Amino acid sequence: MSRILVTGTEGYLGSHIVDFLRWGGFTVIKAGRRNCDVKIDPSSPQWPEALKVDALIHSGWDMTASQSGKSDEFNLDGSCAFLKLASEQKLKKIIFISSISAYEEAKSIYGRNAFAAEQVAAQCGAITIRPGLVYGGKGDGLTMTLTKLIRKLPILPLIGGGAQKLYPCHVDDLCRFIQWLLEKAPDQQTALFTAASSTPLTFRQVLEKLAKKERKNPIFVPIPFWSLYYPLKTIESWGISLRTKSDSLVSLLNQNPSPYFESLQVWPGQFRSNLS
Repeated sequence: MSRILVTGTEGYLGSHIVDFLRWGGFTVIKAGRRNCDVKIDPSSPQWPEALKVDALIHSGWDMTASQSGKSDEFNLDGSCAFLKLASEQKLKKIIFISSISAYEEAKSIYGRNAFAAEQVAAQCGAITIRPGLVYGGKGDGLTMTLTKLIRKLPILPLIGGGAQKLYPCHVDDLCRFIQWLLEKAPDQQTALFTAASSTPLTFRQVLEKLAKKERKNPIFVPIPFWSLYYPLKTIESWGISLRTKSDSLVSLLNQNPSPYFESLQVWPGQFRSNLS
């Protein structure tokens, strides 16, 4: 297997997947709206004419879609349609990158839509991956956003006391796991994996470890969830685009409370913990 179609390649995770697989000798075709090899409209995707690939890694998800209607159109409907198109191509493998925030009782729009897309992915014979808190490498992932706040602010708000559990997932470990799936997993097999260390960190521990790396010693001030969530919602209702979305906050602080790690035992590797 050598030709892999990857969506979401302009994002933090997608760009790492492309670089890692190319380094591993795969031919990677980047799909998206811009700066790509193949143009795909996420709201009404079509399978590129005459495109021949062995596998699809679908990691495209519009994280700017903070409103439910737009999120449904660009993410849930578009992802489901594209997964079905891929299934019709009889590819050897389809890998859908979901999230640890996706579960049946998810509180965020993102989590609910990702869970719904997982059901379609299973019908299409896809392997679904639920990454935890992805960190490491280059780019502007969530941990980098938190790091930038730590660099700027001597006082950090600690939402709900910071007791929420987060499961770390180094981006290189995730890419190694994806490569292993492409090379070793049976073709056209449906499976669900939580891709992260099974040892959680609290939100406060994550902030403390990031601060230690920056040689910072911020003061943590506990605040209630609503004191940050509702101002974000209000600003979004004015049509102002923010780097941190209200739904992203809900997703971060309401991840799956009981993630399933048993299926990950088939992988001979492991996910490092402690944000190392």
